[in-house]
Amino acid sequence: MQISLNNISQLDALLNKYKRFDFVFEFSPFSPDENQLWQAKIKDNYFACGCNMGRMFLMWGLLATVIGLLTNYFYHLINLTVMDYVYLVLFVIVLSGIGKAVGKIRAYKILKNDITELKSKLK
Repeated sequence: MQISLNNISQLDALLNKYKRFDFVFEFSPFSPDENQLWQAKIKDNYFACGCNMGRMFLMWGLLATVIGLLTNYFYHLINLTVMDYVYLVLFVIVLSGIGKAVGKIRAYKILKNDITELKSKLK
């Protein structure tokens, strides 16, 4: 279900962290093209899940793990225990989760700034 947003006060509903809905901008001061541009800009961060940042953290975690294994443990790779490998996998998973959280927080801050900018243009 799409909700039509045409009032400045309705924009605050987009900052609700838990309720997500599809929306269309129909602000009368803007042309349809301007409404479309603002809608696309806001939807990018409104529906952001943090996956891109999580993927970056995952790749950096994997790279750090491989570099760490090759430099610090090169001569001791044979002596690594199963728990050492478990810790390395947990390190990468936790780093990926941190990246996802950072991505969601970053998207929310950008969304908040975009909504503030849109409100100022509508006044």
